[in-house]
Amino acid sequence: MNLNNTTTAQTEKHSFSTYAFLRLDGNADFQKVYKDLYFQDCVQYCDAVREEYDIVLLLNACMEKDIQNFVDGKLKTMDEITEIDYMPIRIHEGVHSPSKEEKEVLRQSSVSAYVFLEIEKEKLDRICSQLYLMDGVVSCDVTSGRYGMVLLVNGTDFPCLDELIQDKIWQIDGVIRARKVNIIEMFEMGMESPDERIGKINYELWKYDKKPGQLIPLLQKAQEDAGYVSEKAIRYISGVTRIPESQIYGVVTFYKQFRLKPVGEYLIRLCDGTACHVNNSKMLKDIIEDELQFEGGDTSDDGLFTLELVACLGCCSLAPVITINDQTYGRLTPLKLRKILKQYKPKGKQK
Repeated sequence: MNLNNTTTAQTEKHSFSTYAFLRLDGNADFQKVYKDLYFQDCVQYCDAVREEYDIVLLLNACMEKDIQNFVDGKLKTMDEITEIDYMPIRIHEGVHSPSKEEKEVLRQSSVSAYVFLEIEKEKLDRICSQLYLMDGVVSCDVTSGRYGMVLLVNGTDFPCLDELIQDKIWQIDGVIRARKVNIIEMFEMGMESPDERIGKINYELWKYDKKPGQLIPLLQKAQEDAGYVSEKAIRYISGVTRIPESQIYGVVTFYKQFRLKPVGEYLIRLCDGTACHVNNSKMLKDIIEDELQFEGGDTSDDGLFTLELVACLGCCSLAPVITINDQTYGRLTPLKLRKILKQYKPKGKQK
């Protein structure tokens, strides 16, 4: 497709922007493609999405030919990309798109989505003026092509975005149709460099195809990724799979393998099986909670230790026994246990 839709305003400002919506081959190495595109010079945004498309790019360059060169020399040469749809952006006074840095800050404690609007073009100015002042609308671009406008919206969770669209955006005179595509965050928030790794849960969400039996593996990936199933992970899983958050919480709380709170640096597993129980594992539990200052929870006040009771550690001949991370300690006495715990406590906090 030739990008020859540059407006007079774009020519005068020596700037050209367009959205590129990509569909990938089913066997594509998504992580490789995503990382490659994310760091291209003319890529202002690179977002993983699901349903109609796989990746949304916002391309920006000083001249139209630079965008065309990128499309011809990069996008069209990538075997993993099977289809590309374009929506050139028309410059419209009063409409603001945030920078990549501003966009990432906005997302740190919330979720985001693209909203594609079909509109009555003669009512464009009125629609823009209402969207510009609307809470939750981060950016608003007037486009050429299939849709008249592309919005970036932001909220506390995906149901909140659904309400924004249904109760506010959809009610604007001149909006004919609105379609939302949830953004799946592929990079860990707070990471110094997004090239370090892509979160396992986010990649699994991108691959989600609505087949039954995928919720527990998704939760396992979320816990493997962060050490626990966070509220943010539950929001994302719910938003992409359309499984209600209440149902996901029900699964997490039913299976003991899942945790809703972060695990300490040192995970202590205390065996409470028959052999350990008769050898007074309850006393060991009291010593651990006293020595490490647990206050009514399974993680110490300083967040350094997490205590987990297990049915069996598979070494009954060493009863009573605990493990601290990958280290096993058996035939424990109160004195021996206290000495072991002190080895892990920071200096200055030892009794």
